[in-house]
Amino acid sequence: MKSKLKDIIDRVPNWDTITPGELFAALNAKTVLYVDTKQYRLVDVARVIHADNMENFLAAVEAAKLQWMIMETAVGFTPGAEDINTKLKAIDNPYARQLAEHTRRFKSLLETYNLETTPQEVEQVQEELKLDQVRQQEIDSDLDKHYAYVEAIMKWDGKPETKPIRN
Repeated sequence: MKSKLKDIIDRVPNWDTITPGELFAALNAKTVLYVDTKQYRLVDVARVIHADNMENFLAAVEAAKLQWMIMETAVGFTPGAEDINTKLKAIDNPYARQLAEHTRRFKSLLETYNLETTPQEVEQVQEELKLDQVRQQEIDSDLDKHYAYVEAIMKWDGKPETKPIRN
């Protein structure tokens, strides 16, 4: 789970310069648009809003003169599609809004990756990531020195007095 959280934290802009509290808030902010592109038949709608609510839902859709939108076909309809979703949200019915929200909504990064965490765990992982950054900077610095030495050796004329010195 820690490596998954590290990957998610890494997706937050400026994760290394914000406070752990700000990072936790960013991870929980509803910023990722989720769109269900599945084709729904009426039986699929019933699974979302519950079968007992179908009559109420269908009456509201008919009253809004939008029954064309959900007519049973072999393929079904896509309530997550922006145009249909907007129409569902406009219907004065809690089940139409429930279906709309179920199929098109903003989710947090944590929800998107089905992960739960605490502020303390986020702080701990953020510190580990910062340490990983410092380690990588040190490695990169040493590699730069090494490559410079290798380059100098490749250009060396072979005389002992001109031999490059390793730093």
